[in-house]
Amino acid sequence: MRGSGGGNVAKFRLTAMAARERVQALAAESASTADLVWTDHIQEQMAKRDINSDAVLGILRKGDIEGEPEEGSKPGDWKVKLTLKMGTGRVAGVVAAITRDGRLVLNYSRVGRSPMNTFRHRGKPEKEPYQYTMCGLDDIYLAGGYDRTETEYGNGVVIHHMDDLHQAIGAYLATSKKTLDGKEIRFLRHQMDLTQAQLGDILRVTDQTVARWEKSEVPIPGPEDLLLRVVYLGHLSKQVDIRALADALRASDAAPYDKLLFAPTKRGWEAVAA
Repeated sequence: MRGSGGGNVAKFRLTAMAARERVQALAAESASTADLVWTDHIQEQMAKRDINSDAVLGILRKGDIEGEPEEGSKPGDWKVKLTLKMGTGRVAGVVAAITRDGRLVLNYSRVGRSPMNTFRHRGKPEKEPYQYTMCGLDDIYLAGGYDRTETEYGNGVVIHHMDDLHQAIGAYLATSKKTLDGKEIRFLRHQMDLTQAQLGDILRVTDQTVARWEKSEVPIPGPEDLLLRVVYLGHLSKQVDIRALADALRASDAAPYDKLLFAPTKRGWEAVAA
């Protein structure tokens, strides 16, 4: 391309590193998620592949850009593909468009009716309830806090403050639901960012047992059900580092001891090596 002075003008290209930084900023936990557009197409793909919105947010926040960004449908838009290796070893991917107006349009992801639980977003007018299946649950409806939108990449929906919404759903399940079904157990586990093996370490069961609960092959027993709720509420209050607890429990199982020695330190009494 030549400028008015006859010199060559380099055409702008978005680098993979810059694209990753933009995606992470738009999908950050501190962001309102109002700039994330979930197209109808990605919602259909998520439903077919049993992928929930937490998994997609995890890909956006932790994944890597595959290849180089491509020009989008409109000047100034860039299409990117993000991939992330999941705890199961599978690689999940999301195709998104970074638009010129600063939004992230999510367009593709690889990876009888129950009672309605309706959530409202404070300060937003009530709307026709929107079934929020992207969270991985079938009975969650939003009475506000969302906007339908049209983009060059298809119609979509914007969910405001998704992390706050997921915390509200998790708190409701942990404190108000009499029994937890498989999808609800998986939702709480994903909220704590735990693998089935890590949750099993905390609840003192195998990962295969957790998998059977989540597939609704067998119900979760009462003591484990109660402990799961307590663990989630501890995670929600940020008083317990759940992943550190899971790792510590696994390490303690691998290294049994004959005696446990405590010693006074500047931080008070602590366990030290025997």
